[in-house]
Amino acid sequence: MLRGDKIHLQDGNMIWSLAVTEEEKVLNEFGVAEIMRILSMYLNRNTILSNYDEDTINEKMMDFGFELADLFYLKYEVMGLSTLEKRKLYPMLVRQIVDTIHSSYLRALHGGERESLREARHITQSDQISQYGQGGVVVNATPQPRERGVLNPMRYMMGRYKR
Repeated sequence: MLRGDKIHLQDGNMIWSLAVTEEEKVLNEFGVAEIMRILSMYLNRNTILSNYDEDTINEKMMDFGFELADLFYLKYEVMGLSTLEKRKLYPMLVRQIVDTIHSSYLRALHGGERESLREARHITQSDQISQYGQGGVVVNATPQPRERGVLNPMRYMMGRYKR
């Protein structure tokens, strides 16, 4: 999306098509590479698995938003925002990138992501142990006849106690 690529549906599948004209391209290759470099520094396991409180997240996001806005302001032509129409996209680009990184920090709010991973690992499995192994399924095996209960009247008619 930073390049200006568009999604089209073709035979029920979503396909990205490249921007054709310069006006469709939001950022040039340098701008896309610079933003992706920055995103890769923030959208990683270290951020998501951290333990931040709300005040720390808000401070980090405010600093990040100011720095990102300054970066776009100082390098807008080098990044491909060379026309007035493209520069109108600047506030929304900053907002989208800040919101994306804010979402990753919210996953780390009070160590929430670590806690959810820890809870997901506590899985209890209870399978019946059969003669073929623990919870195993045997293909083409003949079923064993079941023993009828003492109170089952069919036991006396068809089972072991048949006279």
